[in-house]
Amino acid sequence: MPGKRFTQSLILRFVSLQLAVLIPCLGQGVTLGISSGSGNPGATVTLDLTANDASSDLPALIEWTVGYSTADISSAVVTAGTDAVAAGKSVTCNSGAGSVTCLVWAQNSTTIANGVLATLALTISSSTTGSSSAVQITGSSASDASGTALSTSVSGGTVSIIQPPGLNGFSCNAVSITPSAGTACTVDLTTAALSGGATIAIGVSPADASAPSSLTIPQGSSSGAFNVTAGSVTTPTPVTMTASYLGVNETFGLTVDPPAAALTGVSVSPATIVSGQTGTGTVALSAAAGSGGVVVSLASSNATVASVPASVTVAAGATSATFTVSTTTVAAATPVTLTASYSGGNATASVTVNPPVAPPPPVSLAGLSVSPNAILSGYSGTGVITLSAPAPSGGQVVSLASSIPAAVVPPTVTVPQGVTSATFPVSAGSVAAPTCGVLTATSSSMEETARVIIEAQSLGSSAACFQATDTITQGNWQSVYGNYGYTVIGNATGGMGSATPAGGRTWIWTSSTTDPRALEQASGTGRIAAMWYAFSEFFVNLAFPAQATHQVAIYFVDWNQSIVDPNSGSAQTPRTEAVSLLDANTGAVLDTRTVSNFGNGVYLIWNVSGNVKVQIRRIGGNGSVVSGIFFSK
Repeated sequence: MPGKRFTQSLILRFVSLQLAVLIPCLGQGVTLGISSGSGNPGATVTLDLTANDASSDLPALIEWTVGYSTADISSAVVTAGTDAVAAGKSVTCNSGAGSVTCLVWAQNSTTIANGVLATLALTISSSTTGSSSAVQITGSSASDASGTALSTSVSGGTVSIIQPPGLNGFSCNAVSITPSAGTACTVDLTTAALSGGATIAIGVSPADASAPSSLTIPQGSSSGAFNVTAGSVTTPTPVTMTASYLGVNETFGLTVDPPAAALTGVSVSPATIVSGQTGTGTVALSAAAGSGGVVVSLASSNATVASVPASVTVAAGATSATFTVSTTTVAAATPVTLTASYSGGNATASVTVNPPVAPPPPVSLAGLSVSPNAILSGYSGTGVITLSAPAPSGGQVVSLASSIPAAVVPPTVTVPQGVTSATFPVSAGSVAAPTCGVLTATSSSMEETARVIIEAQSLGSSAACFQATDTITQGNWQSVYGNYGYTVIGNATGGMGSATPAGGRTWIWTSSTTDPRALEQASGTGRIAAMWYAFSEFFVNLAFPAQATHQVAIYFVDWNQSIVDPNSGSAQTPRTEAVSLLDANTGAVLDTRTVSNFGNGVYLIWNVSGNVKVQIRRIGGNGSVVSGIFFSK
């Protein structure tokens, strides 16, 4: 408050006048002193201001001025000490730049005991760079209880400024590092770290090495260490390490090197080599070879069988290199171990050398088929060429031909390399009546044929195209023929197609037998040997519910061909028959085949369309016979 400050000022002036003029130097001496202290920049240091009087005439009022450096001290605050307070005194101060003038007083005559008169709180400037700063007492005066002036003497104090330590060095144990070998780095301080330690910022540029982002040097220590590890690089890369503390930087240069190349393996392809042929070996490194490359030594456990060069060089910047494994002829499979060596490391690979392989037989034709084998005029089917083995390099060219103009095929078809079959189109031209044709495939002097019917668009015409003779199936017809209809003579008729004899009779040689020549029974189990027969000839009418082409297989067996004639005492003459397929409407012969010596059973197979009947005519032997007729789609 202005009034209060004005009153205090008057008091100071009054008392000062009393001490200095009215009662000069009548009492004993008072010694004023300031203690010393220490602190960091920005900290507050508390000093004691003491008063001591060796006589019994103690002061009742004391005035002084404290001076300090404003470069080191930013503020000063004075409070009454314990002994002033005990005497009922208070302290009143006026502050100026670099000084503070104070009076310890009270409206009483109580004297102040020797001891702490006041405490002085000094704030150390945060920007000071000094190490100590003097605190002085000037303009001191005192009087006793009667107002008699007392002589005074003073002694100043010192504030020790504890400056934080600074950087005093940054170094690493190594100047180059690799992914497998890092280094330790050390940061030094000018003095020991203060309370709380010193946190040093760590930087790495470029980021091809790794280090902690900071290092804390603990209180009382003047250095600290951390580890640096290398990143992945392909060429030597300079890196700058930076330590930063309190705005000061120190650097250290490192070089990050690529990892040293080491041998990681050796391999051979193929792992099995035929005698006289070669393989390819490969050595591999863990990292790219440096300048000048890497020379890897090679060895073979049996160089007579599988030989390798003495060494192979991995070029600079590469991680692998290949070499040739040469072989000689062996009589039996022979294992060989190859060894690669570099910089104290070894790697092995196993290879087997086999005897020479006999060349494969030449590829030949194995089959020719057409689907469907009856093609309606104006439409097309698909032919299939089959080889005995995969086609060689470049493929297998097969020549094609047709026996009739109405069945059009390309001049050639190529079976691609490595496969065993190929397809080609069969285009059906215009025909007035069903026309039988034969397709022929030729390659390397080999020939295969397939039969085909070109059906007319108009109905009513008949055709019979012979397909094949079958001496293998014998009586086992159920898995081969008859999926559309069948007639097992002497047993049963079934399915959609039918065969009706005209002019022939039925005879059963045996109704139950295990002889494979006998036909499997369609009704019941076991086998039956039976026939339709005539001394000269007879006919069989074939009927289908539709105009479509069907396969007709007719089975002939000369069951008693080997039976001895009781009259002549010799074997009966084998039968010989002419089998003709006729147009049932016109009687025109569509196809004729001769069958003889069929004691073991034989099938004649046709593709048939239209209204057709079969003529079976004896040429030799004891009459004409047929044992079964089978229809397939």
